[in-house]
Amino acid sequence: MKVLVLGSTGFLGSYLCYCIDKLGFDVIGVSRSPGPYVQTFIQNEDASKYSEIILQQNVDVVINTVAMTSHKICEDDPSQAFWTNASYAGSWAKSAELIGARFVQISTDAVFDGKRTNLYQENDLANPLSAYGRSKLHGEKLVVENSPAALILRTNFFGWS
Repeated sequence: MKVLVLGSTGFLGSYLCYCIDKLGFDVIGVSRSPGPYVQTFIQNEDASKYSEIILQQNVDVVINTVAMTSHKICEDDPSQAFWTNASYAGSWAKSAELIGARFVQISTDAVFDGKRTNLYQENDLANPLSAYGRSKLHGEKLVVENSPAALILRTNFFGWS
């Protein structure tokens, strides 16, 4: 299996590439700078060109780990948050769909308001309270519109931001 990881040298992307490599799959990384754990690396600083890159690949899976994750920066510049976390994701999902690859979108539990005392389920109503959460939820919607079989992972972890 060949896997294309967008954002392959970020916090999540680099660990994901490591795991995919250890599973014995072929990993192609796309990022601003080279990193470990990828057999093939495509350096590109312009995320608007990632759709073109996807269309040129012969891969089974495309995983998007690119995101504007700082809640503060998202609140300061919500239009850029929506562009990065939603518009790009939808465009990349469409490109993956066109080449017959499964698209995986890494989302966040910030699409929920956090008011429940028990765990959220995937069919629970999303109610994001932050620009980050709203942008990621919009990204989920665009991903599903452009690639109905896409897999969306709503997760929570702590990283550099």
